[in-house]
This record gives sequence, structure tokens and C-alpha cells, in this order.
Amino acid sequence: MPDSAPPQDAVSVIAQEFLVDEPCSIAVDVPGAHVRMRPGPAKDRVEVDISVSGCPPDTAEDILDRMQVGTQQMKDTVRVYGDGDQSDAEWWRWVRTLDVTVHVDLRLPSRVEADLRVPGGEIDIADLQGHLDLKVMGGPCRAENLEGTLDIRAESSDVAISGFSGDQVIARIAVGSLTITDVQADTLTLRSVAAPSSLTNVDGATDVTANSTSVEIQSLTGPVTARSQGGDLSYTGAPTHETELTVVGSSLSLRVPSDHPADLTMVGDTLTLDEAFAFGGDHTPHEISGPLNDGGPPLVLRAIGGSAHCHPS
Repeated sequence: MPDSAPPQDAVSVIAQEFLVDEPCSIAVDVPGAHVRMRPGPAKDRVEVDISVSGCPPDTAEDILDRMQVGTQQMKDTVRVYGDGDQSDAEWWRWVRTLDVTVHVDLRLPSRVEADLRVPGGEIDIADLQGHLDLKVMGGPCRAENLEGTLDIRAESSDVAISGFSGDQVIARIAVGSLTITDVQADTLTLRSVAAPSSLTNVDGATDVTANSTSVEIQSLTGPVTARSQGGDLSYTGAPTHETELTVVGSSLSLRVPSDHPADLTMVGDTLTLDEAFAFGGDHTPHEISGPLNDGGPPLVLRAIGGSAHCHPS
């Protein structure tokens, strides 16, 4: 997803500034908008620019009027809203047939408390700190170089999280995709339905639940529990903490260094343990259990109605 700064031909309709404390509280609820958030030049100021691209200036103002887009400051919170009748099917048909793009460009203090809701829109947020609660449906969401806590709920959206550090990441994705790279957090909780998920260079206690989709994990540090029903699960790395991987009705693939130590347990209909590993335990057609390379952290692979394979990386 490229940087979503408004194009040069976008017509600015609303441009306002608000004096705020830090951390700044910001709430956005504008259906169909492309929301972009970046640090601004001042710690005590929020700059809001709402523009429309793809139409002449007089049409841009009419569109925002019909969508009832506005801004206000309530106590410590700056709100950007669209108060059109979202329960009206005709209103939604009109919004979806608009051949224009509404841009909400926010310049903020670096520390924020943000609550973003943009059904049918996009989110692009970077280089901020604080608590971030993002909800998007139908468009991409990018969260980059953030600190603090991050909670993303998305549907029919491609979600990318990169360069995060902080306490917690929660991502719940239904349809679309989830890509996580270079993330360090105390806990990561990921829920995916029909949204292929990829985790690369992740540090933290990780819990993944996936349905009807694939999961790919590479270079993960910390304890991990990953479950996939109806989709393949692959793990590549050298787990240093307790690791539990489970698939139902699909394939589980593990790749670790040939000299990696672990207390290995594998259960499934079809099991493969490469002969390159030094293994000193019991081996039956449906269960493998014992020390791998003299033993180490627990490493559990379960393939319920499926297959599990352990190969050297």
C-alpha cells in the first residue's frame, strides 16, 4: 500500500487547527474516507485537512455537505465525523457510486489516543505512539513504525503491520490478508478468518487462531500457540520458548536448524521427521515423542485429520 497522502489535485474543503494536550485524543468516523495520520510540527496542535479528489471544487463541497462531514472538539477529543444517515440504504448506494475520494489528513502530536472507524475506506497511520484502535472494512490498512498498543479489526481488507514496538497487538481480520513484520510486543493476539496471515521477525508471546486460511511464521522469538483449521500452517525458525502448533484437516510444516534442541511431540495421521535430526525418543506411525538433539524447550506439533512434517532449515 503506497503512502496515501492526498493527491495534488485534491480540493481542500475543511482545514482547521485545534489546541490539545499530549497525548492527544482523536476520533474519526467517516465512511469511505482515506484516513492518513502522521506527526505534525507542534506538540500542542492537531491539524485537520479534509479534501476531495476526482471532482471540481463546487462539487467537492456539495459531497461533504451531503455526507455531513465535519469536525469538532469535545473536551479533550478532536472528532472528525460523517453524520449522514448510515441506516439509509439509498444513502449508502449514493456513497458507493461516488467516483471521488474523500481524504482525511491529520497532523498530530506524536503521542495519541486514536479511535478510527472508516467502513468502506482506508487507513494509513505511521510514526506515532500511544493507544490506537482501528476499524476498517473493504479497504487496506497500513500501520507502520508505531509504539504502544494496537487494536485492529478489519473485514475484506488487506492489513499490514510493520515496525511496531510496545505492549500489545490485537488483530482480528475476516477475509483479506494480514502481514506482520518487524514487530516487538509483550503479547500478540491474532484472529484470522479466510485471510492468509504472515508473521516475520516477531518478538513476543504470540497466539494465532486461523480458520479457512493459511498461516506462515518465520523468525519468531517468544512462546507461540498457533492453530489453523482448514488451512496449512508453516513455521520456520529456531524456537527458544514453548511452541505449540496445531492444524485441523490440513498440513503442518516445521523447519528448524538440524542441530536445534527441543523436547519434541508430534501427533497426526501422517508424520515425517527428517533423519538429519538426532532423535532419541519413540517413533510410531501416529506419534513421535522424545528429545531432539538432546532436548530443549517443548515443541508440540498436532495434525488432527492431517499431516505434520519436521525438516531441517
